[in-house]
Formats: sequence, C-alpha cells, structure tokens
Amino acid sequence: MDELNYFAQPVPRNTVGYHEIIADPMDFATIKKNITKAHQPYSGPCGLQAFFADIQLIVDNCQMFNVEGSDVYESATALESQLNAMKQAATQRWLAETAVDSSPTSSTTTLTA
Repeated sequence: MDELNYFAQPVPRNTVGYHEIIADPMDFATIKKNITKAHQPYSGPCGLQAFFADIQLIVDNCQMFNVEGSDVYESATALESQLNAMKQAATQRWLAETAVDSSPTSSTTTLTA
C-alpha cells in the first residue's frame, strides 16, 4: 500500500507548517498501534469503518499539505485507489455473508384455530 513508506511514521514535529495546517495527523504506525490496543478503536460494529476512515485521513492530510503532482501526493492518490478497492471488497463480502435467502420455501404451514 505504501511502497515508499511516505505514510509509515508520524510526520516529524519539526516539519515546517505541517502541524499548523493538519489538525488530526495519521499514519500507519499509529493505525498499527491502535490495532494492538486492548480497547482498540477498530473493534465493534463500526470498527472497519473507523479503520478505513483513518486510512482516508492519511490521504486527505497528505493531499492537503503537499503540492498536487508531487511524488508524495501521487502516492496518496494511489493509496486512495487501493483503499476504495478494499472498501468495495469488504462491502461485497459483507453483503454475501449477510444475505438472506429469499427463495420460496417448499414447506407449507397450516394454521389452526
């Protein structure tokens, strides 16, 4: 996902202007740390959404701070494409696993009064 490791670690505090522009930094090291927490933000019914939202935050932050067309900006665009593919695959899997069999049943039920 991040072949050049642009998003592997937090942006250093001494990166000029970054922490003034980006209110909520995110990176893969922080995501990994969140996964290993006892009360991790990615558990429960909204966990996958939170996980995807944090990856999207990496993309959004990168594209807000960096110049369009730069290598790091383009890496964020590629990451977003991969994220969208992951979301689509997860949605398809969820739909397949939660599908209700709507085929008519062959048995009949007789109600008696």
